[in-house]
Amino acid sequence: MTFELDPIVVVAILGLVNFSKAFGLAGKALTLVSMLIGVIISVLVQILPAQIVQIALIGILSGLGASGLYDLGGLITAKAAK
Repeated sequence: MTFELDPIVVVAILGLVNFSKAFGLAGKALTLVSMLIGVIISVLVQILPAQIVQIALIGILSGLGASGLYDLGGLITAKAAK
């Protein structure tokens, strides 16, 4: 049995955990949510067809990327207004 961890899956999990922080999760609750996200994504990667996983991961990462860019733009605009 071989075990491979796709870096894109890791990035998606990290992004979703960081996204969870925006909803006020912290401490033990955040630890539990991060574990659950990791388990769910890992199981889905194993049982779903590769094309479906790829589409889902691209959607997750695109949405998280857009959200991050929006937040960054807000920080830059706020600093420029000062």
